Amino acid sequence: MERLKDIIKKIKDSEQSGKILRNEYVVDNINKALDVVEQIGKAKNKKFVIDDDNRWVYTQLIKWVQGDRSFECIDIETRQRKPGNLSAGIYLAGPTGTGKSWALEIMSLLSQIDDVRLFCAGKMTKLEFPSVRTNQVCNEFAQGQSIEKYNQMPIVCFQDLCSLSEPEESMYMGNRLKIMQSIIESRGDRQDLITLFSSNVKFDSPHFRDRYTDRVVSRMFEMCNYLELKGGDRRRI
Repeated sequence: MERLKDIIKKIKDSEQSGKILRNEYVVDNINKALDVVEQIGKAKNKKFVIDDDNRWVYTQLIKWVQGDRSFECIDIETRQRKPGNLSAGIYLAGPTGTGKSWALEIMSLLSQIDDVRLFCAGKMTKLEFPSVRTNQVCNEFAQGQSIEKYNQMPIVCFQDLCSLSEPEESMYMGNRLKIMQSIIESRGDRQDLITLFSSNVKFDSPHFRDRYTDRVVSRMFEMCNYLELKGGDRRRI
């Protein structure tokens, strides 16, 4: 009963502070978890493989999903590994074709298998998340659809941030808006939402700063754990 009281107190404290609350676990058998991830990947593409180029990143993504406190990320400034933040999202960078988008989609599927839940946006919710490409979000605005839902989703993954296909500005009925900059700033002002991104561009790069401003870069440091997939174009394997 004392443990139950502690959990209830944590939930109430989280409600008051507007923060994320996660149960923490230890991944008992990481090799077995990697095998499950590889099976999911091969169901999508028979050529999918976990190898020396992506094993560490997939290991950390699994730990993030499971809430393992040994989860690590990369310090984008020093390029060294550091303890990750389980209450923050993921920014997965890397060259074209390394499998960034699929890696994050696999993690959503993995969370469904294990029914991972967390306290987020004021309620208990499943960790599974929708993935949407940034050019699609921009097109929705240009077609007159509201993008407010993307500001409110407890967990969401934006694929291909800062890509050539993503318009810098979108216009509807004479109103111009930098869509992704607006969404990132809105979500970054809250501590009770989780946001994931895939991108070919590191968020501390001059190109990223020029496009989204220093304000957005600052948000990224708070919102996301930085990881980077390496290797060649896996589409050509």
